Amino acid sequence: MRLLYACMGMSLFCAATYASPPETGAVAKALLKVGDPAPPISIQDWVTNSPVDLAAGKGKECYAIWFWQPGDLGSTQLTPRMTILQNRYADKGLKIVGVVTESETNTIEAVRKFVTDMGPRVGWTAAYDKAKETWIAWIVASLKQGEPPSLPK
Repeated sequence: MRLLYACMGMSLFCAATYASPPETGAVAKALLKVGDPAPPISIQDWVTNSPVDLAAGKGKECYAIWFWQPGDLGSTQLTPRMTILQNRYADKGLKIVGVVTESETNTIEAVRKFVTDMGPRVGWTAAYDKAKETWIAWIVASLKQGEPPSLPK
């Protein structure tokens, strides 16, 4: 379980580290607090597996939302580890959803190439957030007050 927390923490750290200044008007409406219900995910392209409905899985599934980037060394190294976690805890309801937010280098083509190149090492659901809605709902809204919200370029 420690590996799960470490991977999730690493992915959130990586997502925040690679972020850039927000676009005009891209501000979260309310900050997330511990214990708040998970915000919905808004995905424009499900690259692998079926679309995920968090509300439908409430009480049955445990979703780990992982923000990653194709071509990033950390993401490349975590990809097979996330698959191992997915397989190890699948019987307990764990579903890992790897979300890529569009940027200059994070294109849908790059995501598809990464998934194809990695093959069976991508054993979790890969999703593409072109509109940056999931990034805003999860990352920007979970920042501490006083920290500037940020989005991928």
